[in-house]
Amino acid sequence: MKILFTCLFALGTFWLWGQAGSTPLQKEGEWILMLSPGTDVPALDPAIPVRPLSVEAGAYLLRFPRERKAAILEELSHLPGFLAIQPNFYLSPRSVEPNDPYFESQWNMTRIQAPEAWAFTTGGHTALGDPIVVAVMDDGFDLDHPDLSGNLWVNEAEMQGTPGLDDDMNGKTDDIQGWNFDSDSKNLPIKPHGTSVLGIIGASGNNGTGVAGVNWNVRILPMVVRTIGDMIEGYEYAWKFRKKYNETGGAQGAMVVATSASLGFDQVFCSEFPALNAILDSLGHAGVLSVAATANGDWNVDEVGDIPTSCASEFLIAVTNADLNDEKYQFAAFGAESIDLGAPGGSPDQGSFTTAPPGGYDESFGGTSAACPHVSGAVALLYSIPDTFFAQQVREDPVETARLIKKAILEGVDSLQAFQGITGSGGRLNLYRSILYLHGFYQPIPLSDPLQYTDRRRLIRVFPNPLPSGVPVQILYGSRDLAPVTVRLFNNLGQLVQQYTHTPVAFSDQLISLPTTNLEAGMYWVVLENGISPISFKILIF
Repeated sequence: MKILFTCLFALGTFWLWGQAGSTPLQKEGEWILMLSPGTDVPALDPAIPVRPLSVEAGAYLLRFPRERKAAILEELSHLPGFLAIQPNFYLSPRSVEPNDPYFESQWNMTRIQAPEAWAFTTGGHTALGDPIVVAVMDDGFDLDHPDLSGNLWVNEAEMQGTPGLDDDMNGKTDDIQGWNFDSDSKNLPIKPHGTSVLGIIGASGNNGTGVAGVNWNVRILPMVVRTIGDMIEGYEYAWKFRKKYNETGGAQGAMVVATSASLGFDQVFCSEFPALNAILDSLGHAGVLSVAATANGDWNVDEVGDIPTSCASEFLIAVTNADLNDEKYQFAAFGAESIDLGAPGGSPDQGSFTTAPPGGYDESFGGTSAACPHVSGAVALLYSIPDTFFAQQVREDPVETARLIKKAILEGVDSLQAFQGITGSGGRLNLYRSILYLHGFYQPIPLSDPLQYTDRRRLIRVFPNPLPSGVPVQILYGSRDLAPVTVRLFNNLGQLVQQYTHTPVAFSDQLISLPTTNLEAGMYWVVLENGISPISFKILIF
């Protein structure tokens, strides 16, 4: 693996192949020759066209038929200054689009850069295997929908228990898949509104059926509520599951990370229902963020109130409606103090393409009801980032993790003029940018500030140093985004002797292997440049 890493690095670029397990495709007959910088290109067979890609980096494009490959590669390997030769592979876009037939109509997913986010994770579990659950409060759900049934949470304690008994002792008997707080029963009616909400959060993705949710894999806990009292009880229900999960180390309960409420009560301040704000705080202190849709009316929630989006809990994320043109939809409430951000919802004729009963799809589910599940789905997806350090923090400090996820969502928005001054963040949800925020948060060190930043794990390092000629220099650094980093190697006279480009890998330690095979003994300088501030290191080769 180290040999392959060094060989690829010698080409000057790291390629991203796309999905794991995919086979890179070569552009037929094209090869990239890498020579030491400053080496003159020797005369080659006139039948082999040579085109410089980067004279400074010593990279040249060759063309010759595959049947001559063995002989030509053998000849090239003996050239003065030869470093490597590799096929000229096609690049894959850094996004993943599912094969669901209606995905092309899901403008809402493209708008929040979900395909780019799916290149890193499609949801389901944390990096340590904890199953991620979203508790959804609505009017009813089609739990047999083919795009939803595989992503529903199951209460194993009741499933494996005795019918007619409250086996998990949460006050609800036989609540195998959620609860109906209106009828105080396990029976959940089939309704279009709730079914459409579930599809945005977690319709099964890449299954060749229908649409894709923000999460392709997630566990959804459905709850039917009709009154403010139902809502408070529903929040309590979700809190009990997460509290038990925390207390038992995941052996019981459910790791609910978000609640989603695409319903509410217009023009009433949350201060009139202090119990509502109290349970939102309790959820937060268990590690649960509550996401809620604001009203479908053109008024300022700060002035007239709203349930629950006027609640003051720091663990609430209040969402308004961004239409197809990235404007606040005319009939959507706002408030610089109460409403945190916009998310795709749309109008009745240009809404979100999502699931609908019985087993079908709605081409235009709109309003703040559609905006809210984009954000609650985003919370769930962010918990699944491929970073074990983060996943361990989820277990050890659920409260601070919830705060971090909320910050990642609000810091990751696309800043838009239409939302300035009427929402707290001034922008619209961008799932990919939120993932990049978390990537940067867990990196060892920002390149722009190497001296003043103290990290809990490690600082930027160059090793071994000094080192014998022929042993690669290993450079470990941090990246705040996924922008390529240029690496230059200068000799003690200030002459450039090597140059490479490294593309960071998300949620990984950024390790660069710098070959030294053709370098003479002496003092050298390694310079990293990411477009902000260069960092230089002195190395000694003996």
